[in-house]
Amino acid sequence: MFVFGAGASANCVFGKQKEEFVNDVLRPPLGPSLFQSRFKNYYNRFPGVKQSLHFLQDVNPDVEALFEEEWKNISRESNQEVLSRHMNIQYYLQEVLKDVTHRVTQNFYEQNLYVKLANRLQKIYSGSKKHNFGRPSFQKFAFVSFNQDTILETFLSEQFGLKFSSLDDYVNVNNSPLCVFKPHGSWNWGWQFPNVTEFNGNTSGWLFEHKINFFELYFKLLGDHIKMIDWSTSGVEASINAHGLGKYTIDKSQLQIIGDENLNYFYPALLLPYRDKDEFTMPLRHFLNMEDYLGYVETLVIIGWKGNEAAFNRLLLRGADKIKKVIIADPQYKQVEENLKDLLLKLNITPIIYEGGFEDFVQNGIDKELNKPV
Repeated sequence: MFVFGAGASANCVFGKQKEEFVNDVLRPPLGPSLFQSRFKNYYNRFPGVKQSLHFLQDVNPDVEALFEEEWKNISRESNQEVLSRHMNIQYYLQEVLKDVTHRVTQNFYEQNLYVKLANRLQKIYSGSKKHNFGRPSFQKFAFVSFNQDTILETFLSEQFGLKFSSLDDYVNVNNSPLCVFKPHGSWNWGWQFPNVTEFNGNTSGWLFEHKINFFELYFKLLGDHIKMIDWSTSGVEASINAHGLGKYTIDKSQLQIIGDENLNYFYPALLLPYRDKDEFTMPLRHFLNMEDYLGYVETLVIIGWKGNEAAFNRLLLRGADKIKKVIIADPQYKQVEENLKDLLLKLNITPIIYEGGFEDFVQNGIDKELNKPV
């Protein structure tokens, strides 16, 4: 199982293209750089973002902490102004990440670490399948991506000859060499509005201007309380909540892949970068497959992820009992070790470190770490 964070996409190009990539205006942003002035052409079209820039563009902003504090204000004080800004920011992030994905996959594919990783994994999969004579014991891969771009999926699709045409394609556990789990959603996932005529071609602006709240969004504009609530989620939510508290959630099985359709037709399934908010923006079947898959993982590879997702960490601690090897590819590996110390202690594992990050692991570690028994 590979776990990717923002550091992977932000550093996914090597070699001669690296300097050009680093200076590209659409280089995938890390958390603190999501609202940098290089995205001015985007946030100028989203008033909710513009109204938040006074703190989002502070010196080295802790974006996750800032959003978390505002979420508490929404929850405790029912602050509609802040809620409207957050909904507007979701549309901003969706548009930015769509264009970031397109730029990277179209302009920076020749020397891309995702491409090289996917190519090597496809060959490992093919070789293990041949040597096991097609038995179900051949090597498979799972990817957990906290990134909301689709760079990873694009290159996996190309190298493995797969399609991600529906949400089911992400988690075809039995008939595919790989699964992709995205706990925080994706720019190309959304709930489709039955009727968009009143939005006048600017859904995000209309929702912001009319100060639409979640009740109006989910139970009037997208559906009703019968259609939009998933009545089977209370137990699942209790299992990931720090205090074991269950709740019913919006039905994420209704999410659709946004292909060439206009983004105005959808409400994006993107979790804002909250620091402590324990929530997954993924269909229930995705969550259940991910939870089950953890019980089979023998090698855990962490690339560009700080290990700071509390809900996912609890799933790892509870369910990942067969892990024999942990690999951390991150210059700030000590922070990752600290965040995962309970898991490492439980497994009694000293992680293998690739201090050079994504590039170091892809260039020097794939064959060394993945082509031999654990």
